[in-house]
Amino acid sequence: GEEIPLGGRILAICDVFDAITSKRHYRNKMEIKEALKIIDEGKNKHFDENLVNTFMNVSIYDILNVMTSDYSDAIKKDEILLQQFNLGDLYAILNSEENAITKNQKKLIDTFNKYYHYTTRG
Repeated sequence: GEEIPLGGRILAICDVFDAITSKRHYRNKMEIKEALKIIDEGKNKHFDENLVNTFMNVSIYDILNVMTSDYSDAIKKDEILLQQFNLGDLYAILNSEENAITKNQKKLIDTFNKYYHYTTRG
């Protein structure tokens, strides 16, 4: 709770997200829908609710920029689309009925997945 320093509470979310969205020698990275579900369901259990809400407001562009930082300028061409949505938007879209997803949202999912799996291509 509040007795945990703010930095520790922030790091807890970031560390879990990094751990489950990174490929390890013993397993592949978790799909983003499941990763965001773990973070979202951890509100007020493992994570500070306000910090989870803040985390979910991070733009998809910023998250992918960090994830693809070893591949400079990898996502520049899709920057405008990716900046229009945040992680919370992506999570909501991924949990929508498939027939309710717009063309722009489908393009977002496809673009996100392209870069999310960018580093696992061999």
